Amino acid sequence: MDKDLNALKKLKFYKEFDETIREKILEISEIREYKVNEMIFDEYQELKELFILVEGTVTLGIYVPKKGQINLDTVHPGQLFSWSALFLPV
Repeated sequence: MDKDLNALKKLKFYKEFDETIREKILEISEIREYKVNEMIFDEYQELKELFILVEGTVTLGIYVPKKGQINLDTVHPGQLFSWSALFLPV
């Protein structure tokens, strides 16, 4: 996908930073599209990317043996997810 990041510029999260930081965010950002019900990552995956939802919703869940998928939260536009990417693995 083209690096059209105009949608990112409209998010409250982005507007909170000064111009220098916003430029750096744009330099390292990319827009990705996912299909409905497509898994973006699983709970065992080591993440190195922080996601900011631009549009739609994302359901965060975990798999529980003998119970199946348990939904924990729903992410909405402008919210961040995959916070574990900000921390070193233990």
